[in-house]
Amino acid sequence: MTVIEAEVIPTVTDAAIAVRYANELLELWMLHLDKPLRDANPRAGARFKTLISELRHATIRTEHRFNRLVNEKEGKS
Repeated sequence: MTVIEAEVIPTVTDAAIAVRYANELLELWMLHLDKPLRDANPRAGARFKTLISELRHATIRTEHRFNRLVNEKEGKS
């Protein structure tokens, strides 16, 4: 049996923070890094943007799923 330490149990706040960081990363990419990297290496620039976008979408989905599970557990579904 695996024991999960209390400090590693994710919370709703963790999911929301991950979404916020992913949004901020995408915004910084678009404002400051997209053009220089695409000018230097178009393929790498496109791939980097794809990775950031996919990370953002994954964090949003994770937050929604986590919130749904919390609501189900609390009887709010």
